[in-house]
Amino acid sequence: MRVETREAFLYDMLGVLGQLGYDDAEEVVSVDERTKFEGGCNTCSYELQVLDVQYRMVDGDVRTVVVEGSLSEVLGSLLRV
Repeated sequence: MRVETREAFLYDMLGVLGQLGYDDAEEVVSVDERTKFEGGCNTCSYELQVLDVQYRMVDGDVRTVVVEGSLSEVLGSLLRV
C-alpha cells in the first residue's frame, strides 16, 4: 500500500472513531481485522468480523477499541461519503 493511501485511510478511520464517540482520538495508529466468535453453545454461536483500531489519544496514551464490521464494510462506508 502506498504511504499516501495508508495515511489517508488512517485519517478517515479517525473520522469513524469520532462518529462513534471517541472524541479523545488524535491519530489512528493501526487497524487490524479479525473474526470474533459470539454465543455460548453450538447451536446459537455465530461469528462476525470486527476491527481492532489502535489510536493515540490527545494526552499521548494509546488505546485499542473494537469496531464492529469488516474492513470492506468500513471502506464502503468511507467511499460513499
